[in-house]
Amino acid sequence: MKTPQKISLVTQTANILRDQIATGKILHMLPGENKMSEDLQVSRKTLRAALLILTSEEIISEPTPGARRRILSKPQKVNQQRSVGILLPRPLDELHASSQDLFRALRKNLNRLGVSIHYHDYPFLTTRQNPNQIKGIFKSHHADVWVVLEITTTIVEIAEELNIPVVACGGRTHNKFHNVAYDAVSALEHAFHNLINHGHQRICYPSDKQGSSIPSLASILEQQGIEVIPELHFPACDQSTTDFVCMLERLFKRPNPPTAFITGGPRNLITLITWLAKQKLCVPEDVSILHIGSDPMISPIIPKISYYSTSYAPLAKQLGRIISALLENPNAKLEQKTFFMDYIPGASLAPPQSQP
Repeated sequence: MKTPQKISLVTQTANILRDQIATGKILHMLPGENKMSEDLQVSRKTLRAALLILTSEEIISEPTPGARRRILSKPQKVNQQRSVGILLPRPLDELHASSQDLFRALRKNLNRLGVSIHYHDYPFLTTRQNPNQIKGIFKSHHADVWVVLEITTTIVEIAEELNIPVVACGGRTHNKFHNVAYDAVSALEHAFHNLINHGHQRICYPSDKQGSSIPSLASILEQQGIEVIPELHFPACDQSTTDFVCMLERLFKRPNPPTAFITGGPRNLITLITWLAKQKLCVPEDVSILHIGSDPMISPIIPKISYYSTSYAPLAKQLGRIISALLENPNAKLEQKTFFMDYIPGASLAPPQSQP
C-alpha cells in the first residue's frame, strides 16, 4: 500500500484557494480573512502564509488595510500549462526577505511564459531522515522542471535516480545539475582578510553549516601566524536564538573573547547586536561585525552594518533563463553560474582596542 505524502497545511490551503479561483468559485474579490479561516478551518497565521504564496504568484493583490484582496489573474489548469516545482527547506513566509524577493521576481519572469509555479515546503528537506518522502514529492507532482533551494546530498541522489530536470539554488553544488548561487566561500574569505587587515585575530564565524569553507578560512588564519582555535573561530551553532545566545555567553567567558564577528542571517545579526548592547559592549569600538547577505531588516541598524550584498535580481534572471531552456529541452546544456557578492562598507568595522 502506498503511503500518502504529507503536504504542509500552508501548501494545502494555498492549493484550495488557487482551485477555487481557477474554477470561478471565488470571483473578483477574496472574502474577508475571518470568513476564509472559518470556511477552511485553518488559523489566521496559516491563511496569511497561504495568501503570501498566491500574492507571489500574482494571483491576488497585495494586502491593503481595510480592503479586501482583488483577484488579479485566474490560474490556468495545470494540465494546460507547463509547471515548475519549487522545493523549499522552510515555508515561503519563513525564508529570508531576499529569498522571498527572488521567487516573486521569478514568478514575474515565468508568468510571461504561461508557466505555473507550485511550492512544496518540507523541513525534512535539510535532513536525511525521510528520503522516501522526498522521492514521493518528485513522483506525485509532475513538474516539468524542479528548482531546489539549498539543495542537499539526499536530494541530489534522488533526482539523479529519477532522472528529473533540477536547478539548484544554493546548497551543495553538483557537476551534473544546473546551479545558480552566490559564492559564499569567497565572501567569507574576503571578510576574514578584511578583519585581519584591520588588526583582528580573534575572529568568530558561528555557523551550523560546518562544511567546505572552514578549511580555507582556517588556512587564512594560519598563513597570518594566528593559532586556530575551533571553539573561538568556528563555534558550532544551530539556527535557534537560544543556542546562539548560549554560544555568546560561552565565548565572552573566555579570557580573550572575540573582537569581531561574521554573521549570516538577520536573526543572528540582530541577536548579536542586542546581546552586546545588554553587556554594554559597543559596535565597532568593542566588537566589529561583518554580515553575509542582504536583508531590509539590517538597513535601520545603527551603526550602519558593513555587509556582502546578495541581490535577488541576477539570480532570478539567470534562474528564469535556465528554466526556459529546460522547458524547451530537458537535456539543455548544463549551466552553473556563480555570482560574487559586492562588499558594502558601513560603520561596523574598526581596529580592536586590545591586542591578542
